Order: sequence, then C-alpha cells, then structure tokens
Amino acid sequence: MVLTKFSRAKSLVLDLMKKFLELPHTEKSRNDIYRFKENIQNEEFQIAVLSTWNTGKSTFINAIQGEPLLPTQNKETTHIINRLKYSNERYVILKFSPKSNRAIESAKEIIRALKLTYKESI
Repeated sequence: MVLTKFSRAKSLVLDLMKKFLELPHTEKSRNDIYRFKENIQNEEFQIAVLSTWNTGKSTFINAIQGEPLLPTQNKETTHIINRLKYSNERYVILKFSPKSNRAIESAKEIIRALKLTYKESI
C-alpha cells in the first residue's frame, strides 16, 4: 500500500515537473529542475537530520533504515557528516577531502580510518 501511494505520488510529481519545464526558466534553474527530476526518477533523496549532540539523530536514522547502520551511544558519537546510500552490497567510502574516495570493506579498517580522521581534526 505504501509503495502504491509512493508510485502514484512519484508519477504525479514527474508529470507536474514536465509541465513546469514547459515554462520559461533560466539555464541554472532548468538544470536544477532536471537534476531534481532525475533524482525522483532514480528514487534518490537527500534528508538532513540536524540537532544538538546526544539527541538521538543516529537512533532516528537507524530506525528509518530498519537496521543499526550508525553507531549509537549515550555520548557524542557521530560528530561528522554521514551520507547513507542504498546498495545491494555493504561497503563504506570515507571521503577525507573533496578529491579523495577510499573504499573500505573491513570493520577494523573503518574504525582505524575514523580514529585517524578524528585525531587529525582535533
């Protein structure tokens, strides 16, 4: 039922965007609309969860995902930006700078890399 409602809403939004694109736009706004339309077609959404530390943001995200993807503790835990994206396979990409992507598969490597990043940021 939820997927049926989502599919109907998705079709409605895509139809509205098609009509909206028939109106005059600047090149930038037209590109933004096309990018937004592509995200809807690919079912890719960005959701920002913001709050002060230790308010349950990671717990909330884990509940939405239906599994514990982010660590949770009764203290500041995820003090960096985390981007979660669906994949058929489990993997982690750590982005230490805008130009670097490092794929990491083992939990030990992830913990070691996060500790190093945290020490470097202090």
